Amino acid sequence: MNKLVRLERYLCLAGLWIAAFLLCALVLLSGLNVFGRIFGHPIGGSYELSGFLGALIAALALAAAVCGMAAVASGEECQPRGPLVLAENGLTTYKIVVRDGADEYEKAAAADLAATLKEITGADFSAGPG
Repeated sequence: MNKLVRLERYLCLAGLWIAAFLLCALVLLSGLNVFGRIFGHPIGGSYELSGFLGALIAALALAAAVCGMAAVASGEECQPRGPLVLAENGLTTYKIVVRDGADEYEKAAAADLAATLKEITGADFSAGPG
């Protein structure tokens, strides 16, 4: 089993390095295409290639996030975390925040969410402005 864990970690790390290389290639391709367009010689197929590279980068980054080696849309280093505990023993530290200027539907949705969470956990999730 230990070999499988090491293999998974190696594959995730390799995916991150490949994604980093592809990102550099994408930036280089875009920059060269812009300069080429200025001088009347754009790179043919650069739009399609940029889309393909972007999809590969996203897929590899998501795979690394699933492995717990990367954080998507975060500058922080991501470590695997335990389960999110919303309430324990009928108590919670969380609050449902409703934005200022919320209409009646948003307020009703927040109240419904609070009631549902109370029914599930037994804790009182207050809903109101931040």
